[in-house]
Amino acid sequence: MAVGKVIRVFPLLIFLICVSACSRRFFDSYTPNFYGRIFALDQIERKLYEIKLGPSAARTEYQLISDQVADAALSPDGKYLLYHLSVPGPDNLKDKLVLRNLSSAEDKPIVSGVAARQLSWATDSQRFSYAAEHALHVSDLSGQAQIIYSAPHAKYNLRTETGTTVGAKEMYAQFTAARWIAPDRLVFQDFGGEMPFFPERAWNEILVQPNQTTVATVGKTARLSRLEKKWVVRAVCPEKSVVLLSEDYRRGPLFLVSTSGDLQRPALREVPGSANSPAVNSNDKTRKYDFMMSYSEPIRFTRGTCRLYHLRVPAGQTAVARGSFIDTDSLIESSSQEFKGISEVTAWVIDPEGKQIAAVFKETSMSSLSIVNPHTGGKYSLSTQGLHNTFFGNWRLLGWVPS
Repeated sequence: MAVGKVIRVFPLLIFLICVSACSRRFFDSYTPNFYGRIFALDQIERKLYEIKLGPSAARTEYQLISDQVADAALSPDGKYLLYHLSVPGPDNLKDKLVLRNLSSAEDKPIVSGVAARQLSWATDSQRFSYAAEHALHVSDLSGQAQIIYSAPHAKYNLRTETGTTVGAKEMYAQFTAARWIAPDRLVFQDFGGEMPFFPERAWNEILVQPNQTTVATVGKTARLSRLEKKWVVRAVCPEKSVVLLSEDYRRGPLFLVSTSGDLQRPALREVPGSANSPAVNSNDKTRKYDFMMSYSEPIRFTRGTCRLYHLRVPAGQTAVARGSFIDTDSLIESSSQEFKGISEVTAWVIDPEGKQIAAVFKETSMSSLSIVNPHTGGKYSLSTQGLHNTFFGNWRLLGWVPS
């Protein structure tokens, strides 16, 4: 009799054990996984950090790579970190563009004596671009560079209010940081044609904004193609040869476009919910000029799968951020979550597996660097132990790589 009961109960026990194990595995996939390294630049103190994530939020380690860093960019393959070391001195003679091998932690100066800004990597991580001396340069990993675009300029006299000439200045048109859409193609905004006539007035009152979009194809000589319409590249997914475009730096809507098609007349697919989605920290008044592209984008691609993740603080709401995944093929939104107690998102990156987010949140009068679970809305603030300045509001997160 007892044996019969055991036989009848045994399948039920097996079933309960399986359910328990499966449930644990399901919920474990939604717990934080603190792994890898995040690279960040404090744009005010000009310090470049490697953030090593430990087995828990409390085991976070902040390693200073260098101070006096004006700009930095992580290569798409996660193997190299490029940064501009800006040393005070006459004519930028001590400035260096440094390439760090993340496997060996070896720093190699590859360009010297120029203030190299607006750093951007090609999609295959074999080339990069930078702006220096009013020109756009493309370089290989050894530092051998070619100029692909020079900004037009004009001279004019400086005069006092009484009309006395006190000197002359050269005025250069502005151009934006380039965004690579392929191993040999990059897109930037520039000022086309001859410089317009300027009244003779104070130097700091004049600013010529970009007014057209140019696609540069890099080879032995660069080929420039002016687009009929002004487009801004907001994000790139080389695995599926698609980019996110918009007509404005800070506002939507955003469109998915194939880079293998005709960018002169692209086939546009509007991303749902992007029409009223400004750059997530677009209210930050410290970032004056659109062409500096120093703000954080509201939508990014996950690595490999190229799913879109949309993170924003919806207009008219306070202390609530919202995030959701968007399939690039169907454009269907899923896994929408709210993150409460957040007034602004100033910087964020997605982990290499596309399962977690590291973000800088502004919460009332303070800011925090946190790991966020996009599926559950869980938020885990990282430890700031050993960090001199714990205000993250001026940090730019460059990327997240495995250990």
